[in-house]
Amino acid sequence: MIPIPEYSTFIPASVVAAMLAYSALLWAFGRRAEAKNVALSSLGVALTIGLVSLGFTVGNYLVTEAFEYPPGVRSVVDCWGKLDYAYEVFSKAANCTVSWMLYLSGVRAALTMIPTIGPQLGELFWSMTSWQYVAFTTSGIAMIALAWFSRALELGKAWLLAFGAALAVSPRLRTLGGAMLAVILVTGPAVVGLANWVDNYALKDSALTRYREPPEPGSIAREMVDEFVGEVHTQGDKAANVAMHVTMLSVLVMSVSSLLAAGASRLLGSVPVCLRPV
Repeated sequence: MIPIPEYSTFIPASVVAAMLAYSALLWAFGRRAEAKNVALSSLGVALTIGLVSLGFTVGNYLVTEAFEYPPGVRSVVDCWGKLDYAYEVFSKAANCTVSWMLYLSGVRAALTMIPTIGPQLGELFWSMTSWQYVAFTTSGIAMIALAWFSRALELGKAWLLAFGAALAVSPRLRTLGGAMLAVILVTGPAVVGLANWVDNYALKDSALTRYREPPEPGSIAREMVDEFVGEVHTQGDKAANVAMHVTMLSVLVMSVSSLLAAGASRLLGSVPVCLRPV
């Protein structure tokens, strides 16, 4: 596992030591104005180290005390080690929404095949469940976006860390380094925390996971239509509500985390940076 806090402080601390040594050398050679400028720059880097350390301290507290995370997650570093878990959760949630869409489409097709009244039944069923289909579609798109966003963070975390810590010490490049460190501090824990909630709320014995295989055309008896359609509509309503809850909370969490990342990047001397997959 990448030692994120150590890398984020060791690289800037090494730069501070080098800058102070260079400042002392300039002072010894009588170039005191340059020595003062270098020393002042080193203070700015030291402040960056302090802000990064404070950020990890606050982040670790929120992970352990304020929010619910998967077992074994006790720090920001642990969150970045759970991005594969987040990818699996969001992918499973997306598969559930797709399965519900296929089930509703299959039921409509089977109703349409009933002699005489089939086309009217199909249109009636679609009018009853069209909002459910929209809810599953919206939630599925959001879950797919979050799944691939988790995978992108997993692949890019080493680069975010290395370049963030290295660039944050440069006055000219601090805008890039601060943004990368802000993503490390905020975005990873937000994604993993959201995945844990989705797993517990939507994927463990909820209506969203109780989909069925689409019925075969002609398998629905005419005399059982009312009971069958009523049951499908009721279960679909429950599942669609779960899907919409997941979608709305995902948008809320990612919006708040993007604002927090923007604030953190600003504190670290960067321009505000916002990453929002949904």
